[in-house]
Amino acid sequence: MLKINPNTATWQQLAQLPGIGPQKANDIVLYRKQMAKSEAVIVFKTPDDLTNITGIGPKTVDGIRSFLVFE
Repeated sequence: MLKINPNTATWQQLAQLPGIGPQKANDIVLYRKQMAKSEAVIVFKTPDDLTNITGIGPKTVDGIRSFLVFE
């Protein structure tokens, strides 16, 4: 699997991550849109920032950490 940037990935790409699935992927995209005032805003700076999404905890983040990239 290619590395995925949660700041730019589609929900379809995010849904491929282990333990994420379509609903959590959609929640990530919605959260990202709500928090970003413009396209230039980086909402997620580290994998742990994903724990701000309801239903994503430290265990899930640890399972996907190696699949994520932040630019």
